[in-house]
Amino acid sequence: MKTSEQLNELADALSQAQGEFPEIVNNQVVDFKTKKGDSINYSYAEMSYIVELVRPILSKNGLSVIQPLGTMGDDSDCLRTRLLHKSGQYIEDEINLKIPRDKTIQDQGKIISFMKRQAYIAMLGVTTKDPAEGVKPKKPVQKLNKQGSVVNHTRKEETIDSLISELRKVDGAEAKEILEKLRKMDTKTPLTEKQVADIKKIQEDKGLNQ
Repeated sequence: MKTSEQLNELADALSQAQGEFPEIVNNQVVDFKTKKGDSINYSYAEMSYIVELVRPILSKNGLSVIQPLGTMGDDSDCLRTRLLHKSGQYIEDEINLKIPRDKTIQDQGKIISFMKRQAYIAMLGVTTKDPAEGVKPKKPVQKLNKQGSVVNHTRKEETIDSLISELRKVDGAEAKEILEKLRKMDTKTPLTEKQVADIKKIQEDKGLNQ
């Protein structure tokens, strides 16, 4: 790991940002069967979805993340993840990708995308969690895995957390419209204590309780 000589401003900004990060609920679900007939089921949060939720908060606190590809001393491929602060302070770490040379370009891209997501959330201290029991993402899309089995790859169009994130960025009629959506969602999927507290604070900050 590499860092700037000073980290005081970056540390303070990151601490503020982490306190504002929303709860991130996995927005992708994958179901498929193995050759042996075993069922595999797991959920994860898309990189684009995570970035959508945390980038406005990073920007607000003078932070940004870049993830260039590079090479290490032995010429092996690596992914560098650098957390930057507007003061010029930074933290950087790198991961040896160890991509087999016989992999196709598409497979290499999948490995890089996975490692970028893992490095991004590790650098920021972000955590994700499975959707609440009984709450399933919408619009299933059928895909086939390498064995030819159907993969049910599904996605939530609008999650409570994404709406809360959007609520932070708008005012007036747009904010009231989002609040109404959240009220309707609350009748189907009860909000967590943190989500309720976040919404209440945003309402107070924007004077939406009046």
